[in-house]
Amino acid sequence: MFGNLCLVGTALCLLGLLNLAVLQKAPGGDAGVGHAWAIIMLCGALLIAAGLTTLAVGLRGGFDRFGNSTGARALVGAGWFALAALGFYLLSDPGTFLPRALRMAGSFVLPVLVLAWAAVHLNDGLARALPARTATALMLAVAALSTLPLLGMVVGGTARTVAALAQRDELDTFQQGLVQQIDATNAQEGISTLLVHTPEGRHPVIRERALAKIKSRADWQDELLRLLRSEAAPGVLGFLSANAVDNPAMFAAALPEGLMQQAEAIRRRIRNCSHPSHLYASMLHTEVHLALQVASAYQAQGAEVRAAVQAMRHAFDEPTPFPRPAFAAVALLDRWLARQGR
Repeated sequence: MFGNLCLVGTALCLLGLLNLAVLQKAPGGDAGVGHAWAIIMLCGALLIAAGLTTLAVGLRGGFDRFGNSTGARALVGAGWFALAALGFYLLSDPGTFLPRALRMAGSFVLPVLVLAWAAVHLNDGLARALPARTATALMLAVAALSTLPLLGMVVGGTARTVAALAQRDELDTFQQGLVQQIDATNAQEGISTLLVHTPEGRHPVIRERALAKIKSRADWQDELLRLLRSEAAPGVLGFLSANAVDNPAMFAAALPEGLMQQAEAIRRRIRNCSHPSHLYASMLHTEVHLALQVASAYQAQGAEVRAAVQAMRHAFDEPTPFPRPAFAAVALLDRWLARQGR
């Protein structure tokens, strides 16, 4: 009875998660934060319910084939469940190096396989009606699907490393033009145009050339602080996302104002749209991602950034006469705010 109750609870959590994350469109404003928080809570409930279901299977002898020692069976069961939980997390993460359709399908199929595996073990009639090796096949299928995103991370990381090494010293015509622009920039007159080249992920030759030019100015950190309080703040946030400064506390004090400047840049971008095509799902995703990286890092330096991040979230609600897509940046902001307990 206990096992089947856990099984039903796991199924209900999965259905609720499917409804919220896939079938419902995320609302805007403060309701979007609540929606993201509900998804996080359902993920936690699903993990707990699935863990209890696995425990119930273990108590019924589901791992007996793995040895006579209780400790060995418990270790196998715990390791298998931990692998399944990690696989579910990675399949749900947009940053995992797998096609989006495969990730979405896998994040739903994986818990269904766990449910099917548990149902076979917890119901003798069902086990007798199916081939003898059904439970073993389902267990192996869960392990294989859980391993897939781990392999994707290894392959993706290797591919990015090889590509970066292959291209590090190779510049195409456009990139050569960027280097020439950087070299021609007078840092004493201004460094704001150089900041776009300084986050991680830029071509290493271009990035290193831009950083060297910025730091050729003796007061470059004072200038960054000034720009952080201006319309150039998005560029400074990109710089801070990947580069250290001598006095982080000083930048932490100015960061809320910089994030408010980022919020105003978002509003300005939406206000200036003159055609429906100017609004698209990935708009400002990179800028928001970098800003949130900085906000999280500088919280440890005493920066009070929640209100400013909330302002960034509200900025995406700026009125527009055109259809508003489901901005990926809004999902990033909602998840960040939900983790902050708001």
